[in-house]
Amino acid sequence: SLAGAPVRAGDGQARFQPLSLVFRVAGVHFEALLNFAEENPGEFLLAESPVMPTDPRECARRLRERGYPYLALSAAGSLLGPRIRDGSVFPCTAFFLTPTSLAKRELCVNATRLADVDATDPDRRSEAYASLAAQAEAALRFMKAKLPGCQEIVLSAVAHRVGVRETRRIHGEQTLNTEAVIEGQDAPDGVARGAHHVDIHGSGTHQVRIPVRDGGSYAIPFGCLIPRGLRNLLAAGRCLSSSREANGSARVMGTCLATGEAAGTAAALAAARGLNDIHQLPVADLRDALSAQGAIL
Repeated sequence: SLAGAPVRAGDGQARFQPLSLVFRVAGVHFEALLNFAEENPGEFLLAESPVMPTDPRECARRLRERGYPYLALSAAGSLLGPRIRDGSVFPCTAFFLTPTSLAKRELCVNATRLADVDATDPDRRSEAYASLAAQAEAALRFMKAKLPGCQEIVLSAVAHRVGVRETRRIHGEQTLNTEAVIEGQDAPDGVARGAHHVDIHGSGTHQVRIPVRDGGSYAIPFGCLIPRGLRNLLAAGRCLSSSREANGSARVMGTCLATGEAAGTAAALAAARGLNDIHQLPVADLRDALSAQGAIL
């Protein structure tokens, strides 16, 4: 916005997806946790992917066989839900658990949340850290006391800054729309692809999760990276031009890396050719360069 690019913020009504502070715990008994998941699949978010088995118990069985507790303990379950209602755990959608080390028996925990904070304000962002750290402490207490396999866990790491899901999005030459994402649409001028489900966190326990049709992917047109009215600026990552729902998919790290590669390659090609207007760069040339680098288009 300092360069004069038109932008949109959050949902347009001063509401933003929550900030989160991820942390890691070591000493998890993976087998005990996976056995609990297989015996109690209703406690977890399972079988939501259109390309995975539709039976939650079958999903839990496969996870146990593989030995990796990639799980999401649901706020709708009988384990976490009552603790949210009695105030001992903060409101959230789930405790998202990702294995990070077999040697340490370590999980990354994504659970904390603080909604409707304008993270473009550094003071608000700094203030949020203390609140989220307190939530992380509450989460650790809950896991040790209530979650099978976690009785002996220790805190092994805490992120050094808060994670920000949403701030501003540019108003670009093109806009990635919701239908294109959900339907998995292609585009002749696509310079990156996304495949993550639409994932919009709200305040409290609210979350929207909509998968891409048939587990597919969608193209991100080059114009989504070009702010309207500017000729020598590109914007990649979660600030690309998109509807809020489409951004709920495109904001994730893998897709941000892909749009970043597209923007960087476009800038390098334009500089090498002496172009002072990014619109003068043929998209076909950019796509050829990206394909030569191994980008998935």
